[in-house]
Amino acid sequence: MLVPISFALLALLALGGALMLLFRRDPVDGVLSLVVTMLALAGIYLQLADPVVAALQVIVYAGAIMVLFLFVTMFVRRAEERGPLGWDRPRFALASIVAACLLGLLVQAIGAFGGNTPTHPGPPAEIAAIAHSLFGEFLYPFELVSALLLVAMVGVVVLGRRGEESS
Repeated sequence: MLVPISFALLALLALGGALMLLFRRDPVDGVLSLVVTMLALAGIYLQLADPVVAALQVIVYAGAIMVLFLFVTMFVRRAEERGPLGWDRPRFALASIVAACLLGLLVQAIGAFGGNTPTHPGPPAEIAAIAHSLFGEFLYPFELVSALLLVAMVGVVVLGRRGEESS
């Protein structure tokens, strides 16, 4: 009975994050709500017994791409367009509800394992083959893409600082 409740909570959290993305005017709030959506989707993947896709969801989408979107959004915006960072009561109430839901999910996950770490025989053969090809045969293209992302991030920082100096 607990899994459907947590699944429904994660689904509501993902839906709420997606709706916040659509209805927020501030682009930083939109990107952060998209991060919440991606994390909720990772939790859904965990409940569907697919930890690899959940980990990739967190690492690739919520971790890398959304952080890059956030950096781009924050550096491109002009300084006078930024609003005050103060919390009003509706935001604080919404953040408290989301924090309570996540705390409940954490308590449920700890209770599901009884405090013990589950034993896992190791990665499946498909994942080992992907890792071997990624860090063996395709090591140079992988490193090239990571270097290009680093150069893009530095470029955004430089352009953002140049835009602040001119205004």
